[in-house]
Amino acid sequence: IAKALTERGDNKIIFVGLCASAWVSLRDCQNLPIDGLIAFNPQLYWQTGDPVWATMPESIAWCWQDDQKVWADPSRKSAAQRWLEKIQKSRFPIDFWFEKDDMGIRYLREQLGMTISGKTSFASLTINELEKLDHAMHRQWHRSEALNAIKSLLERIEN
Repeated sequence: IAKALTERGDNKIIFVGLCASAWVSLRDCQNLPIDGLIAFNPQLYWQTGDPVWATMPESIAWCWQDDQKVWADPSRKSAAQRWLEKIQKSRFPIDFWFEKDDMGIRYLREQLGMTISGKTSFASLTINELEKLDHAMHRQWHRSEALNAIKSLLERIEN
């Protein structure tokens, strides 16, 4: 779609994805002619082969060490860290927007050790947390926050 829009003459292409579509957009964005990406509630812990419906605890086998839950599969964590580093080096702005305490932002904090409070920026990646945004955006009366996020990225790209 991005290539077709570029060939058609559209000069600004922004991907916007929610959960799984955010994951797909992040997976493919580096090789596409786009100008920005907004990922709502991306679940970076999820990997190809996991059940589509899987939540973080279902995707990742937990184990106990010293009375604390830890990830049982260190390769999953290192794969997510490499992916996040690649995303941070993007040539265009990428905004993550998470529901407060969403599984995706919990993963970044608890498993990747990222310090995230409110809004955090890394190179081309900005990570934001919205108080009232539910994971699937079923609460339409809070969708204006998501629309404002999209407008904010568009304004940054236009300037």
